[in-house]
Amino acid sequence: MLPVVIPLRMVIFQIIFLLTAIGLEAMILRWNLRLSYRISIRRAATINLAATCIGWMVFFVLEPMLPVTMQEQLISYVLFNQPFRAAPTMQLLPFWLVIIGVGAFFMTFLVKLQSLELLLYLVSDRPTPDPTPTTERQESQRQQRIRQARRPLRDRRTLSSGATTQLSLGRRRANAVLQANAFSFTVILLLLVLRSLLEQVVI
Repeated sequence: MLPVVIPLRMVIFQIIFLLTAIGLEAMILRWNLRLSYRISIRRAATINLAATCIGWMVFFVLEPMLPVTMQEQLISYVLFNQPFRAAPTMQLLPFWLVIIGVGAFFMTFLVKLQSLELLLYLVSDRPTPDPTPTTERQESQRQQRIRQARRPLRDRRTLSSGATTQLSLGRRRANAVLQANAFSFTVILLLLVLRSLLEQVVI
């Protein structure tokens, strides 16, 4: 029976990085979307937890597809931060880490943006079902379309401006998530570099 190895160090750093990302991204979301402290922290926590879970799922799905030597390198480095220096693929490890880092940045951005959109959809007020019979409801909708067609041009422009406002709000959310993701990624990267430097000094 193989021994069970728990990467406790990786778990601790994952929690630290997650808390750091939540705090930083909550601040960016609050500034850009004009949210309260509580709502910004909740949304930042939700999108970061979703991105972390999906990221680990993708990692464990793609890891068996790699060559055996690269699997050993990747698992040893990601889970234990100790790459096999004697392996012939050690020279290619920094290149693959850069590729994985760039891919992870854009993947987490898309996951966070979609998670935020889904969260807003779930917490928004949904219209209650209309108990009106089908024929009466269809007649009411037909009358509403007739009244809308007879509206002045000014009212139609008002409706058009409302749609434009919704589009602008969506772009602002995307921009806020992109800035928050870039900011948290930069800080976490600096923490990783600092951790590597400290380990070299201690060793």
